[in-house]
Amino acid sequence: SIVRASTQKIEDIVHDLNRKQGKSGANEVKEVLVKSFMDALLADKRVEYQGRGIEFILSYFAESKAKFIEVNELEMYRTLSNVINNAVESY
Repeated sequence: SIVRASTQKIEDIVHDLNRKQGKSGANEVKEVLVKSFMDALLADKRVEYQGRGIEFILSYFAESKAKFIEVNELEMYRTLSNVINNAVESY
C-alpha cells in the first residue's frame, strides 16, 4: 500500500541519517529505474497533498520509460521531494 511504502521511505531516510553520523555506506549509489522512482515519489506526494487541489502530472517520452540512472536513491528522493514541496508551497 502507499502508506506502507511511505513508512518504509521514512524509515530508510532515518536509517540513512543515522549512517551519516559516523558510519560508512551513506553514499550508496545504485541503478534506479527512472519511471518507477518518479511514479513512487509522485504517489507519495499525491497522498501527502490529497484534498488540497494539487494535481501531479508526469509524462514520459516512450524511449525514457526504461532508462536507469546511477544515483543515491534516498538523496535523490529527498531532494526531489523538497523541490516538489517548495513548488507546492509557492503555489
